[in-house]
Amino acid sequence: EQKNVKPKRTQLGPRVTLDDERCILCSRCIRFTKEVAKDDVLGFVDRGSFSTLTCYPGKLLENNYSLNTVDICPVGALTSTDFRFKMRVWFLKQTNSIDTESSVGANTVVWSREGVIYRLTPRRNDEVNDTWMTDSGRLLYKQVTAPTRLTTVKVNGADSALAFAASAAVELFKAGSVAVVGSGRSTVEEQFLTKKLAAALKAPVSLVSRVGQGDKILLSADRNPNVRGALVTGLVDALPSTQLTDLAAAIDAGRVKTVVSVGEDLTAAGLTAAQLAKVSIVYLGTHANATSEAAKVVIPTLTVFEKAGTYVNQQFRIQKFARAVPGPVGAVDDCAALAALATAAGGGEISAELGALWTQLAAEVPALGTMSYRNIPDTGLLLDSTPWAALPFVEGETLHYKPAAAAAPAVATA
Repeated sequence: EQKNVKPKRTQLGPRVTLDDERCILCSRCIRFTKEVAKDDVLGFVDRGSFSTLTCYPGKLLENNYSLNTVDICPVGALTSTDFRFKMRVWFLKQTNSIDTESSVGANTVVWSREGVIYRLTPRRNDEVNDTWMTDSGRLLYKQVTAPTRLTTVKVNGADSALAFAASAAVELFKAGSVAVVGSGRSTVEEQFLTKKLAAALKAPVSLVSRVGQGDKILLSADRNPNVRGALVTGLVDALPSTQLTDLAAAIDAGRVKTVVSVGEDLTAAGLTAAQLAKVSIVYLGTHANATSEAAKVVIPTLTVFEKAGTYVNQQFRIQKFARAVPGPVGAVDDCAALAALATAAGGGEISAELGALWTQLAAEVPALGTMSYRNIPDTGLLLDSTPWAALPFVEGETLHYKPAAAAAPAVATA
């Protein structure tokens, strides 16, 4: 005799598990996959008390937005395979953050306890990401404990401290012919300090472009979260290229003797091991790579989850995020490292404290003249993008961004 019992647990996809005895057949997940994710993969089968949620034959719930169905499930029938049963949510601290995987800048919440991050979820911002985010963005917290994480300041391969590293870097700078490679993944504050360092060294600045396939929802083609921040702060005045061809030519010609890399693996940007061997490298970054291995000075820095700051997204919307967890022992705050290098290079005393730094930012960066970190609302503020309207940004249309409409956005001040 057939019993009137639903199957209890089903793996709908690699990231989503269904506990069917909880499902109330509300169809929210079905509507989301069809209307928002544009992947019509879910449906109900059977009738009456036998009705159950399942995937269409030959399909799985494996699009890059599948975990949003977990967020909108009203009864917890859908759960994240990554987070399932790992921690009670009421034990977790919530911290506002930003998805740094592309220039969309989706608003997120970091869920942590006692310095450990357990999950990332979307935070509502109807002007940027509604209440959604990508699955790939939810996994970024795993970089915090990656085995390649840098945690020790090193000078010529030996363990050291920030003050000694700054002194060692200055000795390398004295050779002259310094080039700075900034980052579109740095915060506005870090880019401002990178500009200060470059000015003190009278060094040219390059930025590395990262371009991927956009999905027209919340993953843009520009995989740097803050290229527009580099434009606003004046770190660069043109869009970055994917290959550092000019820097490579300058190294080969002997015109560059020292390179300061802020979180960029120079080999990924086109430089060869032979070219790295021709220069002295000062590397600031979170994870080991070919550039950190070749560097004479290595300063380990913090991930986005371990610091506070701001990014400017594809809309020219400046958005702030807060520190969720402390950094590992031995890692140095990026602003502190850059300020120490700039001061040691002759740039004068520069504060790395966020409030004081924003006072200087507001005084020197016209687009930020009416702001402070504190008075930026949680939903961000639109900046005037007119000075950069003619630049050929790589992004196509996303959920709340249309390139043609980006030339003349509304302007808001705090």
